[in-house]
Amino acid sequence: MTPFRNNRAGSLIDVAGLSVATTKSVGLILEDVGLTVQRGDVVGIVGESGSGKSTLALALLGHFKTGLRPVSGSVLIDGRDVVSAPKADIVSLRRHLVSYVPQNAGLCLTPTKRIGAAIEEISHLQGERSAKKNRSRVVELLEAVRLPNAEELAARYPHELSGGQQQRCAIAMALAANTELLILDEPTSALDATTVNELLSLLRKLIVERGLTIICVTHDMRVVARLCTQVAVMRKGRLVEQGRCQAILNTPQHSYTQMLLSAQLGFRARREEDLPHSDGHACLNVLDIRDVTVRYKPRSPLLGLWPSDRRGSAAAALQDVSFSVEKGRIVGVIGESGSGKSTLLKSIAGVSTPSAGEMVFMGGEDLAKLKTRSTSLRRSIQLIWQNPLAALNPKQTVFDAIDAPLRLYFKMSGTRRRARAAELLAQVKLTAEYLDRFPAELSGGQAQRVAIARACAAEPEIMLCDEITSALDVSVQAAVLDVIKGIRSQTGCSFVFVSHDLAAVASIADEIVVLKDGVICEAGLTNRILHNPSHPYTKRLLEAFAGTDARFSFAA
Repeated sequence: MTPFRNNRAGSLIDVAGLSVATTKSVGLILEDVGLTVQRGDVVGIVGESGSGKSTLALALLGHFKTGLRPVSGSVLIDGRDVVSAPKADIVSLRRHLVSYVPQNAGLCLTPTKRIGAAIEEISHLQGERSAKKNRSRVVELLEAVRLPNAEELAARYPHELSGGQQQRCAIAMALAANTELLILDEPTSALDATTVNELLSLLRKLIVERGLTIICVTHDMRVVARLCTQVAVMRKGRLVEQGRCQAILNTPQHSYTQMLLSAQLGFRARREEDLPHSDGHACLNVLDIRDVTVRYKPRSPLLGLWPSDRRGSAAAALQDVSFSVEKGRIVGVIGESGSGKSTLLKSIAGVSTPSAGEMVFMGGEDLAKLKTRSTSLRRSIQLIWQNPLAALNPKQTVFDAIDAPLRLYFKMSGTRRRARAAELLAQVKLTAEYLDRFPAELSGGQAQRVAIARACAAEPEIMLCDEITSALDVSVQAAVLDVIKGIRSQTGCSFVFVSHDLAAVASIADEIVVLKDGVICEAGLTNRILHNPSHPYTKRLLEAFAGTDARFSFAA
């Protein structure tokens, strides 16, 4: 089967008067949205968390989340209204014309299917029947999105990948469909600066070679400046400003657009002015990591999946890692996607068991296995996952999620627990009205903040933060980081803060650990690491991040 492609000049997308409401009729999520996209355009849809960006992107697929319904308007994709189109037409559209990469890429990967098999399936649906060609195509696509050891990685399951690796696999799956329109929902939110540079270069190459039209939903103005030709700014479900990228970013007309740009610049400025430093006093170590090594077990051959001769040998995700976390301190962990950052947090939390080494909590208790941990110890160590929608039960309300640790660890009445849940939401800048919402009714940024509130409910001694600001717009990032600083100052809680965003790490961390291929290549005080790095890899990370800050390096 030959993929559908219409090479006529003219608009590919025409959205007119689109309004979307909740089924509970509590208000409009999108209100009178109008947007026209020409073939070959690269349109950035920007705005704060909850502004309706993802809802608009999904509407282009003819999809509306559970709890949402279209009220009025039309969404024409290549002249066909996907709002009113029959299901068969929608399926054909998604197979031949539109590819979509969700914000939480792990949700589009089948947990029981290896990465290679998942991508092969898409190539097969596109009409390629040769298994050999499909497997070669898998390796080609994984290498195109800068994933090392592509053949070995193709044999892994999604849970064996970092968030950044999952996101690049999802992009590879979208590219496998060879469609004309590519919709990316926060494509760089889980990626380090080096990988962002590579991904943007790849997308620019595909735009030229394949004539792709791209819709890029993002809160990162740096990505918009370097990739997009057009910008649409959303606020509270409405398009408040749209036009050429250079004009919008150089001379924004709407006050909201001006605020978004100033928030981005102000956040970067704080990195230089407010670097934390050590006070020189010895403190109790809340956590001691001593020579920890984590290896994935070798996988046994399974019929119908990736060939056993391509699965490779088991490699160490972490190798002889050692560092300490003092009480009340924030340790930032940085490194490229796949460097072992998430594996480190999972090991501390007890999700992954170390192959060797020790993890000592408060000078005594052994964290080697989750089953040996007491209830008090489990309460003391809380992990905030990188993918909040996967960590929240879709059948439970926000209150149910936050209430779980309150019921488990504290003796409170139902009335007091609900009041406490509302207080925790307020800490992460959400109102009490969100208590009765389900995860499907939240934006990615809102879901992340709910996950943070849930972890805070346990009143832990140490919190493990896995890319917790990656799904948040800049103004909310700053607010969340302020919340973490407030929690630290009020409770003395310690943090291990994993992030690929050096700006976030610089603004909050007392110390930094730099990971590369599962090994610590450098560690020290934040000020020293950022301004006087000694390892070539650290220098390369800093240079790559500085490159993503080129605000006015506009796309052609």
